[in-house]
Amino acid sequence: MKIDKPSHLTGPEAAPVAAGPDKSGRAREADFAERLHATGAPEPASGTPAVGAASDPVADVAQDLRAGRISPDEAVHKVVELALERAGGAALPATVRERLRETLVLAVADDPVLATRARRVGAAVASLVPDGDG
Repeated sequence: MKIDKPSHLTGPEAAPVAAGPDKSGRAREADFAERLHATGAPEPASGTPAVGAASDPVADVAQDLRAGRISPDEAVHKVVELALERAGGAALPATVRERLRETLVLAVADDPVLATRARRVGAAVASLVPDGDG
């Protein structure tokens, strides 16, 4: 008994995608992928940002922590500050900004996943909250 391919797989649309423009003049996906991989741009060495690349602030905090320039608790507070900045905290009134900062620190102390991550870097979660409620 011979089993044939379904009819929808035997037409011209079943042919492999060839490089080059299609009937509309647009480059095909295979051509795009080939050009993307053919750029030959060297990748940066591990842990070294590419020349001209924007520095990652969280990676900078991690690097400072590994180098011993900041304590684990300071690292957690810096990450909270970065989250606050990215959320537009600079545009908020000072009282709202402070309340949001406190809420983020409480979230780190109260959330089991965040607290575990903070402990993993060596932070004393209870000391993160100013009154020691964490």
